[in-house]
Amino acid sequence: DVLQCKFKVVDLNDDPVFEALSYVWGKDGKIVPIQCDGGLISVTPSLANPADSECHQFCEYLWADALCINQDDDDERSQQVGLMRKIYEQAKTVLVMLG
Repeated sequence: DVLQCKFKVVDLNDDPVFEALSYVWGKDGKIVPIQCDGGLISVTPSLANPADSECHQFCEYLWADALCINQDDDDERSQQVGLMRKIYEQAKTVLVMLG
């Protein structure tokens, strides 16, 4: 089964309740499909496995940079990377996957 998710745009100034995932991007070339809002996105197993598990059971929303930042848009990526400290600080829980 393909993991399914939906995107939701939130404003950090509204104090949304979410978890953040910090994980190893991986260089082994393996990919796993995730279906988001009807489209398929290819991610590494180090992102898909914790996103599909019950390790993120405290919140309905999970933030992961590969999904939440448009990696093909240099301006957006630059802006979002500048917010990552605030994102991790505001997260209810930060899940760390070391590989």
